[in-house]
Amino acid sequence: MTLGLPHYDTMTPLTQKSTLLSVHAEQVDTFARRHQLWKRGETLVLGLSGGQDSTAMLLILAALRDVCGLQLHALHLHHGIRGQEADEDAEYSRILCKAHDIPFHLHYASIPDLKRTLRVGTQEAARIERHRVLREVMRAVGATRIALAHTRDDRVETILFNIMRGSGPTGATGLNPRHGAIIRPLLEFTRPKTLQVCTEQEIAPRTDSSNSDPHYTRNRIRTELLPGIRAYYNSSVDDALIRFADVLQAEDEFVGSIARETFSHCADVREDYVKIPNVNLQAQPLAIQRRLVRLALEQMAGSLVDVPFSSVTNALTAIAERTSFGEDLPARPGAPLLRILVKTDGLYVVPQVSQSIVQKQCDWQTAVAVPGATRLPSGEVIVTVVAPPGKSLLETLREATSDTQNFQFLAVNCLKADGGLLARSGRPGDKISCFGMRGTKSVKEILRQAGVPPNLRSSVPIITTANGRILIAGTYAFSLDCSPLLPTSTGNSQQVIGVVVVPKGL
Repeated sequence: MTLGLPHYDTMTPLTQKSTLLSVHAEQVDTFARRHQLWKRGETLVLGLSGGQDSTAMLLILAALRDVCGLQLHALHLHHGIRGQEADEDAEYSRILCKAHDIPFHLHYASIPDLKRTLRVGTQEAARIERHRVLREVMRAVGATRIALAHTRDDRVETILFNIMRGSGPTGATGLNPRHGAIIRPLLEFTRPKTLQVCTEQEIAPRTDSSNSDPHYTRNRIRTELLPGIRAYYNSSVDDALIRFADVLQAEDEFVGSIARETFSHCADVREDYVKIPNVNLQAQPLAIQRRLVRLALEQMAGSLVDVPFSSVTNALTAIAERTSFGEDLPARPGAPLLRILVKTDGLYVVPQVSQSIVQKQCDWQTAVAVPGATRLPSGEVIVTVVAPPGKSLLETLREATSDTQNFQFLAVNCLKADGGLLARSGRPGDKISCFGMRGTKSVKEILRQAGVPPNLRSSVPIITTANGRILIAGTYAFSLDCSPLLPTSTGNSQQVIGVVVVPKGL
């Protein structure tokens, strides 16, 4: 099986290859400094598909590793489709990482099953799972950034795709160099340039056959729409779209800052609803009104959700006409079910299922069986094990959970568990000494960054020692008193307890 990695007996001299790569690395370093993509000493998780873009990103960041003081990890997601081709992609990625001394993480998923569960398309299901696993690995290795290999071409295609979907100004700006924990170091590179990087290093990257499948809209934009525009309308359409997006992004950020400032003064944010008085909405220009409604939805959802334009328009029309209004928003993967209400005193965003409001108010605490499985009132199950002689803790945990969901397996020192472990509902003021971070961090803030809506945060189970020290916050964070169990983990299994939180419904 030929995987496209270089044959070292026929390579271009190492010094020449290093010089060629340093030119590209310098461009990425300048771009990273301009957009503040990372700080010295940070750990990055690289999304590695094995294609030319992600291969070029790995080569360049490996070259910058010492200069920028970076720690690198790479994740490859095997989608469970494309058979042998996908197996070869994974093997290529593993060998590439080994050649550049980068820890390699491989995750297997069944995208066909996931798309049926989420009721979304293949590419959307793959994107959702990819981001979920990237964040999981980021937490496990104590990383602070996720690096994706999107290029300038990807941004152009995204701009067109979002405009055709009828997006607002935020979506029409396309991909950004930095969005939360996600960074895109190659956003100034074109696809021909990423291929050039690979060619100069004598590496033949993998080619995903699904990228030419005309059933996917993005592929048709790449292979049909853009070539047609370049040929018949504007040969420089890529430059024009990037310029349009850059101008729009600056104006979008300015208007967005005004809307956020206004929201902070007029919105009444509670755990089970967000309210904006009608009088405050009507006092603003229409552009700000729309953003205020979206901010209210974002506050309840924990992250910005894809809201139908008609829902926002109908709500604002009802306020203008002084009529009542109520509409359930469409279900979105990973987002809570929300409802927009217009009453005489204001616009409300509330959960669709009122039972969740009642459930979150129930404070509970229970002892955790060690070893054993403890089902919690919140629906999760805590599985703990003690490794028998001759067997590793990771192997024991995998057997206890069937290892079907790629859970976060943790080791807790027996001394920390002396006196027993407790599980309870979340409480205001909960703080945890996060693994891989200095000091303590608010559990509420961790859950907010993870996209958990306010009305569900108190139902995330908290695992503590007998004296109340927080060890684990659901599936979202674990403390310095825990350590992730990886296939490479070593140590005395007899001195630690294995712990895994199984999400509800699994």
